[in-house]
Parts: sequence; C-alpha cells; structure tokens
Amino acid sequence: MGMADRLYLREVDELSIRDQLPAGYEGNTFPQELWIEINGEPVRDIFKSLDVAIPGSVARLPSRHLLDSPDPGLALDGRVALLVCSECGDIGCGALFVRITLEEDRVVWSDFLYANDYDPESEEPKEGRYVFDRLAYEGELAPNKT
Repeated sequence: MGMADRLYLREVDELSIRDQLPAGYEGNTFPQELWIEINGEPVRDIFKSLDVAIPGSVARLPSRHLLDSPDPGLALDGRVALLVCSECGDIGCGALFVRITLEEDRVVWSDFLYANDYDPESEEPKEGRYVFDRLAYEGELAPNKT
C-alpha cells in the first residue's frame, strides 16, 4: 500500500510523544530526547533516520515549538525540527524538518525535509502528510506526560 493509499484510509492520524524510550531500544539516543510515534510507528522508522527526537524541553508545553512558535535554533524555512543529530542535537549536522499548520480543530504535518542549516544542496524532501485532532495533539504536548 502506497503513501497516498494510506492517507485516504485514515481520517485522523494518532500522535504519541513519550519521555521515555521503549524498553530494549538499542538505537542512537540523546539525553532527554522524546520518543515520537505516528499511528504506532516511530518517526525514526517512517523516515528511515538515525537522528533522534528533539528534547522534551523544546517540544513540551509551555514551549510552542510544535505549535505556532518554533525555537529559532531549530527552524528552517518555515519548518520546525522534529529529529536532530544524535551526537550533538544540532541541526547543522542534519535534521528532519516538518511544516506544521494549525487549524481550528486539527494540526497538519506536511512538507517534510531532511536538511542542514548551511548547505541547500543537501536538502532532501520527504513524502508524508499527517492530520491530528488538535485537542489530542495538544494533550500529547502536555508537560510530565510519560
């Protein structure tokens, strides 16, 4: 089943953001990173990335990085960083960015891009569009969620 087929089967996607990595996970890790899944699949796996998720201090409320006010050090061309370098957490090494569109009752992730902040030639667009219920999405951003 292709990406386009999957998009039409699901009206609303499910986002899960946890402060703890799954038990037994042996991939790259970074202090205080979050574990982000869409429809039960890790974002790392969806986009075949070795990078790690942004820290909770950036993603969790009261931060609005994943809403309407991205951290300036983790943004590029209207997109926000979702995954960053597992060694240093810097977008300069390469990161997965996403455009976030807020609507009254939903949040849309689209226009994914793997890039760094210094070499436009290295940019690599990634396919994907995900629609989340806004109340559930904001609930996932709540502080102290495990």
